[in-house]
Amino acid sequence: MSNEFAAMPSLHVGWALWCGLLVFFHARHRLVRALGLLYPFLIAFVVMGTANHYLMDCVMGALVALVALFATGPLLKLSDRAGRSVRLWLRALGRRRG
Repeated sequence: MSNEFAAMPSLHVGWALWCGLLVFFHARHRLVRALGLLYPFLIAFVVMGTANHYLMDCVMGALVALVALFATGPLLKLSDRAGRSVRLWLRALGRRRG
């Protein structure tokens, strides 16, 4: 038997980690920051407790969120450079025709 609708990784946990980290980094009160760190663990407990996911699903969901967090900066810089190159190329192309 298999469950074709099961999710691997658990993006419930990944999204909770993303939100929890944002709360941790931007909240001013220590209690709110601590709750931001606890939130992903609570979500992992809930999704495993309701038998929606296994532990490895939760770990992989957190890993997906962390990879996205660290990849965002370099990918945005690459996108900016590519956009600048395309704009320069289009400008040069327009000058040749004009």
